[in-house]
Formats: sequence, structure tokens, C-alpha cells
Amino acid sequence: MNRYLLIRAEDPPSCLEALSDYFMAVVGLKFRLVKFNVVGIYDDVIVLGVPRDLVGKARALVALLDGCRTVRVKGTVKSARRTAMSIRRPSKA
Repeated sequence: MNRYLLIRAEDPPSCLEALSDYFMAVVGLKFRLVKFNVVGIYDDVIVLGVPRDLVGKARALVALLDGCRTVRVKGTVKSARRTAMSIRRPSKA
């Protein structure tokens, strides 16, 4: 069972790269069993699926990164996508 973190980032690609680099260190030996699931990137919001037992560790990791912060935690993909679309800030082109 996954929970879905909604992460607001100043620069989503660099935030996602830093998350993937440090995720293995946070998870430890469970890394081979755990899948890092990126559901989508909506302008400045990243929707990331993590196993329920690792939500606390994932939120702590996001808090340590510069330019990234956890906005919400949702229980289903549908509610996570809906919330991400409603809280995103469209980039100015």
C-alpha cells in the first residue's frame, strides 16, 4: 500500500534528482524491495508514491533538501492528482 506525497519544488527536476540520490540511503537494505514511484510532475508540484511504512522517512528526507517541501500526503492516486492540479502554480512562459 502506497501513500502519495505532494512535494512543492522551486526546481522539480533537481529536487527529483536529489530525492533519488538520497532515497537509497534513507531506505537502507529495503532498497531492493521498495519502488520509487513518480506519479507525475504538475508545474511546481511533484507527486511521489512511497510505501506506507516509509512515509515518515521520506518526509524527513524532503525536509532536508533545499528548495523542496512536502505539502500534503494523500491515500490514493486519484486524490493526489486532483490535489496537485488544484494547488499547482502554473509557470510563466
